[in-house]
Amino acid sequence: MTATFGDVYARLCERWPNPQERGRRFEPLVARALETDRGFRERFARVWLWGEWPGRRSGDIGVDLVAELRGGGLAAIQVKCYDPGSRIYESDLATFLANTNADFGERLVVSTTPHWSANALALIANQRPPVQRLDLFGLEATTIDWDRHLEDETAPLAERPRR
Repeated sequence: MTATFGDVYARLCERWPNPQERGRRFEPLVARALETDRGFRERFARVWLWGEWPGRRSGDIGVDLVAELRGGGLAAIQVKCYDPGSRIYESDLATFLANTNADFGERLVVSTTPHWSANALALIANQRPPVQRLDLFGLEATTIDWDRHLEDETAPLAERPRR
């Protein structure tokens, strides 16, 4: 049977029951996935953890990852490793949105839940630059070989073989 991102999330929960630690462990996995998945690899030239990004001028501003866009410019990425049944509220996004409208051409929220409150959806609806969402279903649809990752979590991520 082919592993899914849901299997990866279950492993994260087993290994790191503390939600804050799980979130910290999830961020580098998302960075690696964005650099490996065919679609995101065509869009992003490089992805850094916030603390490793050479352009960082301050501490925590709600940005977890920064991606260099292939066409030039930067994307700010916030990662939310929440229980898949939980909901994202506007307060979960406030710092990220307030601090990323000037220096970034794109914004992306990657979350393990597809559930957003009506107020959170309204908040991101007319943002400039726009805010895109990648949720559990989008993570499932990546070209990542999650089987291989589960066999060896320390190995670089790889794409599923093409059929």
